[in-house]
Amino acid sequence: MSGLHDFSRSVFSAESSDTQMGPAPASSSVSRPVQTKGNIFRTLRTMPSSQLALRLRQDLASVGYFIQDVVLHALIESLYSCRPLLLEGPPGAGKTHLAEKLAEVYHLPKAKLSCAEGIQREQVLYTWNRSLQQMYLAQERERGRALEEIQAEIYGLSFLDAGPVLKAFSWSMQGNPGILIIDEIDKLSPGASDMLLEPFSEWSISIEYYSGPPVHLPDPMDRPLVIMTSNDIRHGVSAPLRNRALYAYLTPPTLEERIRILHHNGSSLSMDVFRSAVDILERIQLQLKLIDPPGLRKGTAFIQSLAQKKITALTAEVLEHHLCYLTSNESDYKRLRNFIPSLIEQSHFPPPELKRLVEQHYAVVNNTVAESSPLISQALVACTEITEQLDGLFTTIAQDHSHGLPC
Repeated sequence: MSGLHDFSRSVFSAESSDTQMGPAPASSSVSRPVQTKGNIFRTLRTMPSSQLALRLRQDLASVGYFIQDVVLHALIESLYSCRPLLLEGPPGAGKTHLAEKLAEVYHLPKAKLSCAEGIQREQVLYTWNRSLQQMYLAQERERGRALEEIQAEIYGLSFLDAGPVLKAFSWSMQGNPGILIIDEIDKLSPGASDMLLEPFSEWSISIEYYSGPPVHLPDPMDRPLVIMTSNDIRHGVSAPLRNRALYAYLTPPTLEERIRILHHNGSSLSMDVFRSAVDILERIQLQLKLIDPPGLRKGTAFIQSLAQKKITALTAEVLEHHLCYLTSNESDYKRLRNFIPSLIEQSHFPPPELKRLVEQHYAVVNNTVAESSPLISQALVACTEITEQLDGLFTTIAQDHSHGLPC
């Protein structure tokens, strides 16, 4: 194996990047793994259910995701049972966003497979890097090594390009399990979904031509969290795959939930500006009949931009400057631009329910801040006293040192 180190790109390397493998229309992306303090799944999976529910709800809320009860219970059972979680619901309900926020709040590596028609094994599991194998074969033949000896080496892990599923397994085998997202799995044909049966029933992956044992995760505590999403508008998810997964249906967030999510991303806005912005988003959804109306993700980006710019009044000029956040095609852009004066005028008279919910939310937030203020003040006083004591101690040490006394 004299030249093997020159080609070492093991599937178990901690480094990865966004990749598109092969000609099939599916796409896959893998985030760079982040080192965490221990196996967070081992911690979560051993917590009592009530304690786990509270922690998940609070941790997700801290990054702006307010999980529905039915989804929370299914997520808990997925962690306990180590079975994949199938989340179904309309576009924009927050299915993929849940997986992304879990990865964010727990600093987990994340592998994502975006499904499409015609998906192949290399997009899902792995492929042998033929060009690298040929380069290594030619190099070693020039060094006089036997062909049989070299062939045994070129089907080692160093010559394997991992797809998202195998990459997620490899992180687990390194003791750093992450999250595997299989997005829009309803786009897979039944035949293509069969590729996932072995990984998610036996938690192993058989690698063709590889002489070693299958990649296997025998310890449930080390398995990744697998979240599959479906809009249920194509083939539907195959029965064998559904039978291996837990299930939850996400309903679109209510107006109250949307207000909480949007305010998390624009908490510095005044209540009047925030209320007007939410009113405009709601009217765009319900009244303008756009081809591609802005969902919660676009609405969040819109609110964030207003907060970052410290907007104090939502005028027609401000809204026009932010049309890029609210549209995604020329027809919608023109239509929305024409309605700007009307939207601004109507935003001064929001529906009673929207007005009530926004005022109620601001009252709760302000009350929470007010209740925490005395504690913050006490902490600041304590820090000031400690700082003064340390300053006195350092002054005494400096004086003793200047008089030649031992410190």
